Amino acid sequence: MQRSLRKHERYLKRLSIRWRNEHLEFDGITRDICPEGVFIVSGQSVPPRTIVELEVETKPDHCVRFDGQVAWVNHGQVTHYPPGFGVRFLDLPEEVHHCLSIMCSEEGEDAADCETCARIRSKR
Repeated sequence: MQRSLRKHERYLKRLSIRWRNEHLEFDGITRDICPEGVFIVSGQSVPPRTIVELEVETKPDHCVRFDGQVAWVNHGQVTHYPPGFGVRFLDLPEEVHHCLSIMCSEEGEDAADCETCARIRSKR
């Protein structure tokens, strides 16, 4: 049995996400997410180690923003994942980490009502 190198379990979450770097900006969806990273479904080629700005929609008209670095790209070599790329979050503020932890928990559907998440969204 192969052991996972991840510290956190990934949760299948289909969230609207906008990602951009100095050359590109795209709207897309997530496949899975955890407090340390996210997989973004995309046909766009983004090289590993690229720094991207991320904006995840936690509720209509409410977003959480943070930065990440592309950790790996799936061009079809991992057959159980769609084309896209995995992003490791960078310098994630504690309150955003808390919000993502709630979104990833079994009670994740209640994240839209989380007081911390509401405070983060109101800073938008």
